[in-house]
Amino acid sequence: MIQHNRQHIATKDVASAATARLLIANAQQPAPHVIAATIECGDYATDIAVVACRSKTHQMKCGIQLQAGQRYYKVRSIKFTNRWYVWTEQQCSSSTMQHFCTEQVEAYRAARLAA
Repeated sequence: MIQHNRQHIATKDVASAATARLLIANAQQPAPHVIAATIECGDYATDIAVVACRSKTHQMKCGIQLQAGQRYYKVRSIKFTNRWYVWTEQQCSSSTMQHFCTEQVEAYRAARLAA
């Protein structure tokens, strides 16, 4: 049997499994897979979508191995404003958000060049 790493709510007082899924989907907390793929950070204004960073040490962030001095970007989650994906030239901390993060970083770079 496959175990799912998902938040579960008590369904005793819920009319159906579909209603229970809807309640989980509408919860204001990120699911465990989002928590694992993002960093929580409230240090930036909400209009900032991308932050360029440099790793000071050899470290692991959200499953991505960073070398000392390596450039990486934090990309703000669309749904959770205090959660950030980690993006490098090679990968994103969430494979499902790879395309989104790449677009955000490219727009950030273009804006910096235009300034």
